[in-house]
Amino acid sequence: MPANPLTAPWPGPYGGVPPWDRMSPACFPDAFDTAIAEQRREIDAIVANPEAPTFENTIAAMERSGQTLDRVERMFGVARENVTNSDYQALEREWQPKLAAAADAIVLNAGLFMRIEAVYQSLRSANLDPDQARLATRTYEDFVRRGARLEDAGKAGKRTTSPAFTFLMSLIFRLAFERLSMCSSADEP
Repeated sequence: MPANPLTAPWPGPYGGVPPWDRMSPACFPDAFDTAIAEQRREIDAIVANPEAPTFENTIAAMERSGQTLDRVERMFGVARENVTNSDYQALEREWQPKLAAAADAIVLNAGLFMRIEAVYQSLRSANLDPDQARLATRTYEDFVRRGARLEDAGKAGKRTTSPAFTFLMSLIFRLAFERLSMCSSADEP
């Protein structure tokens, strides 16, 4: 069992219950590092698969990847919005750009996109259920929209600007939140 409660499996029904009682700002950096590395390994395994790309070994495998990161990000989102303090704000400033960079590394992974594109181009002959075909289409379109078809120079620019943009957006949201908090407290008797 992992030492960090945020990366340990959650016990209980329906996917488990988050360890709210053991959550602290100090847990998040290690949890993010662990979860990002886990998802990177899962994506690398998809890309390295020697079999021809199919819905199951590419799109479905991607859907199953990153579950630990998803759980840690959800916990962080709740903590950031509801237990907001200087520790969580510092974590947000530090980790939002890193999380954006990790997401970009997946979207801009040429080997992964080649597999996604192969599945997308074989949709007419793949005999997929409508929901599977829709997921394959949405995945392909999302990757294209987010820059997977960019040339190397465009990808390098996206890798540079995306984390900076994410940092600025988190700063804007934080300032707006603080402004609203000041206004609402000024209205109280």
